[in-house]
Amino acid sequence: MTLDYAEEMPDAIMEFVGWYPRTYQEHFQASGFRDSDLLIAAFELTPPIIRSRFNALVRELNIIVLSGLTSLQSVLRADPQAPVGPAAAVLAREMREHVMQLAALINGPRSAEQQSTVDEIFDVGESSAAPVSACGAQQEDIDALFADAGGASQDDIDALFD
Repeated sequence: MTLDYAEEMPDAIMEFVGWYPRTYQEHFQASGFRDSDLLIAAFELTPPIIRSRFNALVRELNIIVLSGLTSLQSVLRADPQAPVGPAAAVLAREMREHVMQLAALINGPRSAEQQSTVDEIFDVGESSAAPVSACGAQQEDIDALFADAGGASQDDIDALFD
């Protein structure tokens, strides 16, 4: 995050001049992401309670960002040599906390069953005849993790980033 460099490079904060919040839809429309329409459609199909919580967290994050950046930029306009690194670090931490909450909402909680499955896969198996990866996972176990991915192949996934 650019704010992490504010202590060494206070002028990095001025890079945020002109930043403004965007909705989820506006963000992806402007992103140039090839499948942005698909992402927007999926967002619209999200259960209203989840979408509402997401939007509330984004609003809170936007308030934190706008308020923090406005304060930091005001200080630097008054005194370009002002020590803003510590304040920028606090702002960055607050932003990360909200981003983590958003990530948890987007990705959902990891169940104990899911974690135990992952833990089992990464245990080194000494008696199996199937090939075992460096971390101890057998290929069939790894393939099983991705079986519920809607049938997407690696090529399908790679194509999302072209």
